Amino acid sequence: MDFRARTGTLDVSCSAYNEAVTVVWTERGGSKVRKPTGPGGYGSMLVERSVTGHLRGSIDYDWAEEGVVVTLKVKPERLGA
Repeated sequence: MDFRARTGTLDVSCSAYNEAVTVVWTERGGSKVRKPTGPGGYGSMLVERSVTGHLRGSIDYDWAEEGVVVTLKVKPERLGA
């Protein structure tokens, strides 16, 4: 992804229902997006380990050319204090 893009939007939304807390990260209107090849960077690894490992949730990526949408889902009880 080209972080030098001067256009585009980022929307982060969250919803909580009985079954899951869902966070959706949506990027649109910036540079064209391509699914990465090879291993991700440190940030991607940290999110993956945190969500799927520690929190036992899921991550779904939609690598549409016009922008990426990342959906994180975690059971509410996994987020307890």
